[in-house]
This record gives sequence, structure tokens and C-alpha cells, in this order.
Amino acid sequence: MVSYIENSGDNLLKAIKILGAANRLIGEQAEYHYLVKQYGVQNRDWQLVFWSREVYYEGKYYDFVKIRLPSGHEKMVTFDISDFYKEYPS
Repeated sequence: MVSYIENSGDNLLKAIKILGAANRLIGEQAEYHYLVKQYGVQNRDWQLVFWSREVYYEGKYYDFVKIRLPSGHEKMVTFDISDFYKEYPS
């Protein structure tokens, strides 16, 4: 079962950690479900600007997701994917 160590997700130090994903697909689905839980329905409550996957920094792997809110404000959400990234080859 997937769980989260929640944080603001504003940067690497405050990344949202995803735990318990059995593989890459489940891990990415968990990221999307987190966004829906926090920000609502995609293309209604927010729009995807970009999704940068598998960025390595200081021994950990991260995904960066930038979304645009209805106000026009863009928000970067950082996920620590180190727990499930090791489960599949690069």
C-alpha cells in the first residue's frame, strides 16, 4: 500500500516522499493521486505545465511537477521517489 510522508513539496528539502509503491507505474499513479487530493481535478482545478522525472540529487531521486492553478499562479510540487525508483532499472 502506498503512503506519503507529507511536506510542502516546495523544494528538495521539503519533498513529498512516496513510500510502498511496488513499481514505477504505481509510484507515478501515487503522485497523480496526491495532486488530485491536494488540488482537485486536472484540467478543471489545475493544469499540468510539466512533469520532470527521475532527477538525481545528492543520493536521492526526485520528480518535479509544475501545475497552473485557476488564478494563473504556477506551483512546483517535488516528490522524493527514491523508495520506488530503486525497484526498476534506469
